[in-house]
Amino acid sequence: MSIKFKLFKRLAVILYMKTLSLIFSLAVGTAIYCLLVVFLGPKGVIPMYHIQENTKILKTNIMNLSEIQEELEIELNNISADPKTIEIYAHELGYISDGEGLIRLAGFSGDISKNLYTGDIIIPSKPSYIPEWICRLAGMVSGLIVLLLSLILKQGKRIQTRNDNHLIRTSEAWQISQ
Repeated sequence: MSIKFKLFKRLAVILYMKTLSLIFSLAVGTAIYCLLVVFLGPKGVIPMYHIQENTKILKTNIMNLSEIQEELEIELNNISADPKTIEIYAHELGYISDGEGLIRLAGFSGDISKNLYTGDIIIPSKPSYIPEWICRLAGMVSGLIVLLLSLILKQGKRIQTRNDNHLIRTSEAWQISQ
């Protein structure tokens, strides 16, 4: 074989190995990016789970508020339409009708509850997620790290091979001299 062909073959093998390293590092970077986006990204699995939990909490709160609204409407209808209820509230405020007397007992407050419960304020929490640009950056950095590691390992193997070849030549030369 000619020297040019051997040199071309060696160059082709080195280029092929570097191409494989590059493709492998791109695949690792892409895989990490995809995993981050699918699980932790803005529309990922974990943020969507948090949104569903917030939705359940808000739906439950809406149902509770509807029940409270019905109770308050009944109270309002009683206060505004029923003469007996109006009279009871008037007595609570200290009003009396003709022919009645007012006796206040010390330590007794026969108050009708004026503290009406109107529901809780629920502020939904924002789902936490990793922004898209951080996912991309993590994918690119991981791909570069894999590429650099593969190149460093290959360079280390080349140095080791050269050292082994040098030791073999040295031992052969030593054996020949003896």
